[in-house]
Formats: sequence, structure tokens, C-alpha cells
Amino acid sequence: MALVVWFIATTTAHAQCVDQPTRITEVESAVLEGRDADALKAVSRLLESFGCGPLANAETLARMWLAQAVLFDNSGETLAANDALLAAAELSPATWVDGYGLAMRVRQLRLMARESLDDRPKGNVEIEPVGYVTGIDGTRYDRFPARIPAGLHLVQVGPSVNEMKHAELVDVLPETDLVVVTNLPPPRRSLTLEARRRRRFFTGAAFAGGALAAYALTAATNAGFDNNPRRSVAIVNNSLVVASAGLLATSGTFFVYGGTTGRRAR
Repeated sequence: MALVVWFIATTTAHAQCVDQPTRITEVESAVLEGRDADALKAVSRLLESFGCGPLANAETLARMWLAQAVLFDNSGETLAANDALLAAAELSPATWVDGYGLAMRVRQLRLMARESLDDRPKGNVEIEPVGYVTGIDGTRYDRFPARIPAGLHLVQVGPSVNEMKHAELVDVLPETDLVVVTNLPPPRRSLTLEARRRRRFFTGAAFAGGALAAYALTAATNAGFDNNPRRSVAIVNNSLVVASAGLLATSGTFFVYGGTTGRRAR
């Protein structure tokens, strides 16, 4: 899998944001006119627009990957060009620019016929810091890690779907974990990736302690129906001890969680 080696990430803070349709038109014009150096600069400006505007739409992204496929091909990066052609096809298979030539279109169609998106291996994507709206290829993702097909993708991060603050082109490898680290400040009431993983552990421990207590209390209650009084009393006593241990484990888990995260368990 080829890596995108040009302008791969941007976190924008400037006030003026040029719209994405204007920027993609600049990219295509430079590519069609054979101005590769200008096209590379235009791709960087397009990425800036992804990092300051709304979530990108599929057609715009497909046009970007088609332009990059031509640029890759012009520089002799055949595998990278193929990856870009597939990325464009997966987003909008009908989108094409006639000026790129029939041979390039036939090449894309052959790649589409050979590689199915459903059969492609997947990788995992995490965002740091967590708590922001995240879009991958123009689609909002709310659960992470996001499992997406291996290949080239655009990741956008921001406070809302209409206000992205970070954009990054990534190459997701099969069965690997990719953490996209932005330069954005952690949003309020958000957890870091490490804290979120720690919370999952403590939640599981608390659930196990609670389940143990519930099971023991159930056993203590049912013991009253035993025909042997002494045996029933013994079962009740043992069950209450186990229940106490389960409740102690649960409360201890929340106490340790609160101490390690500085947050109250809710």
C-alpha cells in the first residue's frame, strides 16, 4: 500500500475558509494543464478547505483522488496511482474527468472489477483527543475505533459537521491500528484515548463484581426453600459473604476509577 507523501495533514485556525468546490476546480485545472507543481500546491490548499469547512461530499473526494492518481502516475508511482483510483471508485464510481484519458479510466475500471470493497481487509482508526465530531470520507463516525477498509481515506475532525478544524489524508493498513492525533485542544468533558481505555477496564471490573453480588444474593434467597435447616443457614451465610465481596469489589472499582481519573463515576 502506497503512502501519501505530500501534504498529509492540516489544522486550520485562520478566519477565511475558501469553499471546497473552488479548491477542487483549481486542482483539476492544474492537472489538466500539466502544471504538476501547481497541482501539488492546489492539493494542499484543498486539504486546508477540508480542515475549515463542512464534511466533504463523496464526489469532491473522488475528484481529488482522481487528480492525485494522475499526479502519482506522472511521477512514476504506479501503486500509489492505483490506490488513488480505487479510493475514488469506492466513493463515487461514476465520477470521472474526461481529460484524464481513456487509458486511465479503463485502468480504474479493471481495478474496480478485480478488488471488491466488501472483500478488502480492514484496519482500525482512533482519534486523539476524543470528543470531537469525526468524519471519514465525508461520513460521520460516532463509535471508535472505527473499522474501515484498508486504503486511502480523508479524516476530518471538528466541533460540528459544518465546522471542521483538522483534515488529514491517511493510508489505513490491513489489521493495524492508526491513531490520528490532531493539534486541537481537548474539548470539555472529554476523555483522552488512554483514559477511555482505562474506563472500559474499570467498567468491566465493576460489572463483574456486581454480577457476583447478585448471584450470591440470589443463592441466599433460594436457600430458604431447602428442607435441611442447617444446610440452608450455611448456604445463606456463605452466600452473604460472597455477596459482600462482590459489592466490595464493585465499590472499590469505582473508588479506584475516581482516584485515577479525577472524575466521579456516573
